[in-house]
Amino acid sequence: MDIVKKGSTNRSVTLRIIDSSDGTPETGVVFNTSGIDLWYRRESAAVVPATEADLATPALTDAHLDWGFLHISHGEYRFDLPDAAFATGAQHVDIGGTVTGMIVIGGRVRLVDYDPEDGTRLGLTAMPNAAADAAGGLAISDAGGLDLDARLDAAVSSRLAPTVASRTLDVTSGGEAGIDLDNTSGTLAAAQIASGAITAAKFAAGAIDAAAIASDAITAVKIAADAITAAKIASDAIGAAELATDAVNEIRDAILSDSTAFKGADIAAILVDTATTLNAKINDLQTMVQSLANR
Repeated sequence: MDIVKKGSTNRSVTLRIIDSSDGTPETGVVFNTSGIDLWYRRESAAVVPATEADLATPALTDAHLDWGFLHISHGEYRFDLPDAAFATGAQHVDIGGTVTGMIVIGGRVRLVDYDPEDGTRLGLTAMPNAAADAAGGLAISDAGGLDLDARLDAAVSSRLAPTVASRTLDVTSGGEAGIDLDNTSGTLAAAQIASGAITAAKFAAGAIDAAAIASDAITAVKIAADAITAAKIASDAIGAAELATDAVNEIRDAILSDSTAFKGADIAAILVDTATTLNAKINDLQTMVQSLANR
């Protein structure tokens, strides 16, 4: 049984014709021999009778001719079928016929979606149309074990070479490309990250303190519109300088009003009041922050 890709054009098949009485090969049949009646039939379709034709020369090397018929040798014949026989829409096509006093041995051609004559990818468009390990072909491991040519270390190293100042990408002593943190000489600079972000200079011994954070580290623009901004906190915010001023002023006023009656207990009471006020305002501030965070 032959195998042909669906939609193939200018295809020929081979028929064998033998004598009906003794089974010997018939070698003298031509396109117009008396009683010749050849045909093809596609799967689930009607028989299509042939209109047998002689090849041009006639010679076996002549170009394809629909229904062309010519003896090859020892009772085998070339039979050129029209393209409709191999069109898509069927899984096989049968070929047969009769000749008076003879037996025509036909056959079946299997119609497939791949190209059995394509030695690279069988005509399958989802596969690379190039030999394996060639440009555009499938990647293979020459050494086996998924080595893939030592994982293309040299090529990876050249592509990962540093291209920006202060960003160092090293190749480790083992020859493998990668980011070697122990050998990274570059430091993060403000130009490499967002303007006003934290830089190495703003870290003190691995920690962040108030002095290390620049005034532009947190701004209203960098925080969502619903987040806390100076304008939203200003009316309720209590700073250390404000508390100190209030406490000192109250103590000063008490001393000026009655220096003889003013004692340590009075100062303590003033400080207790100040602490109570501070705690209340801190609670208010915490409530407001929680409310904003829940938006």
